Amino acid sequence: MVKNALKITGLLLGIVITLTLYNFFTIDTPKVSSKAPALSLDASLAHEVLARAIRFPTVSYNDRTKMDRKTFASYLAFLYTEFPTVFSELDVDIVAEMSLLLTWKGSNVSLKPAMFIAHHDVVPINPETEEEWKYPPFSGTIADGYIWGRGAIDDKGNMIALLYALEELVKTGFEPERSLYFGFGHDEEIGGKKGAGSIAALLKKRGKKMAFILDEGGAVADPDLLKELGVKVPTAMVAIAEKGYLDVLVEARGPAGHSSKPKPDTSLVKLSRALLKLEDNQPPLDNRYVIGTIEPLLPYMTKGNQYLLSNIWLFGPLVNQQLAQSAEMAASMHRTVVPTIARAGIKSNVIPPLARATVNLRLFPGETPEQVLKDLVTIIDDPDVSISILRGHVASPIKPASGKEWDLLYQSIKEMDPALPITSFLDFGGTDLKNYYDVSDRQFRFAFHPLNRDILDGMHGVNEKMPVKSYAKNVEFFYRILSNAAEANWLSEIE
Repeated sequence: MVKNALKITGLLLGIVITLTLYNFFTIDTPKVSSKAPALSLDASLAHEVLARAIRFPTVSYNDRTKMDRKTFASYLAFLYTEFPTVFSELDVDIVAEMSLLLTWKGSNVSLKPAMFIAHHDVVPINPETEEEWKYPPFSGTIADGYIWGRGAIDDKGNMIALLYALEELVKTGFEPERSLYFGFGHDEEIGGKKGAGSIAALLKKRGKKMAFILDEGGAVADPDLLKELGVKVPTAMVAIAEKGYLDVLVEARGPAGHSSKPKPDTSLVKLSRALLKLEDNQPPLDNRYVIGTIEPLLPYMTKGNQYLLSNIWLFGPLVNQQLAQSAEMAASMHRTVVPTIARAGIKSNVIPPLARATVNLRLFPGETPEQVLKDLVTIIDDPDVSISILRGHVASPIKPASGKEWDLLYQSIKEMDPALPITSFLDFGGTDLKNYYDVSDRQFRFAFHPLNRDILDGMHGVNEKMPVKSYAKNVEFFYRILSNAAEANWLSEIE
């Protein structure tokens, strides 16, 4: 009996070892295709246009009355001046006063159009950090190899690169077969309902359905951002979906009074305890959405990581813990929960009866705000603490990294650098694409600009900047994908 059990155990162990070694040794290094011909495109001055764009403080606020409409109007006038061919040759709709919809009509109206979007609003500067900026945040300074300022990465950098490429392409006399649409929203940083939402509503009213829409969200990631995967080369990271969003208000009530004679369990103590419970009860790690990221990158990993990650079916828990060392990877593997705003009290010697906190969550695909709210109530489990939804929406539609639309994007990236690995991921942030779910269910998030830890930390933070040296490459990428998207044949099999 024991001998038989040992034989069976040995057999199973042998099968496992054989499978893991097979998965490891059958990892193929992709063949590198020849590089596409160079373009006759002068993008050398694009960074100067971006610098001028940054000097318009197009800040969006949750309190919309604080938004400076004159500044937004001046920025739109600036675009008309900088890109005269675009605004004279394309159909232009000014939407919701401060957003734009541009239409480049193709010769074959039966073809489903493609769309490219960006946003020109930026987040405010925290007054407490303004002195930490190396150059003033709205100076658009070009120095030390960078264009500095709020919006350089998020998202005027992409918007100006896209318009610059479009201007150059229109000037050549290029005539698209497929219509191309361009949407530029003014309030993405506060949800995009007035900007992108109004553009999407206008397209829907006109009966327009897009073959795909390309927005911000992905980039060419530095190996440092992928060190948990053991990837040793820069990688094109394309987001094919994004997590849902939820803001909840947590309110705790407790005994008020003079601080010299406090009663136990004050509102702030109860609120703190509730927030700690949320922090300590994060959902378990789930690697289902990182498998699609990992597989194309196996040939570019260290040998140890190749063995582990090519056998994630066996080493799943170990892999999860390794990947979770990266905040970005961890965010792609579970719902995130973090307090962002807290309010209580009016005076240091007065115990407040009410303490409030706003908690931001990014939802996993399949989760709804209502379902998550029930989870939070169960976790906190305190009758003196209430939770309510402020705003929220579900995750985007998810389609695999395949199909004609994906092939078009893939080929356009490979034309820039045939040796560059390309993979897909679940975006843990949010974009204007959430407003376009009814306009297209094929949505991609990518731009050909570099992203390392330093640049990433500047987004919504201090010293946001775009490298000058690589900015022309982003212009070239948009030029290539616009040219490719405008051709008729790439979608012929699905239309």
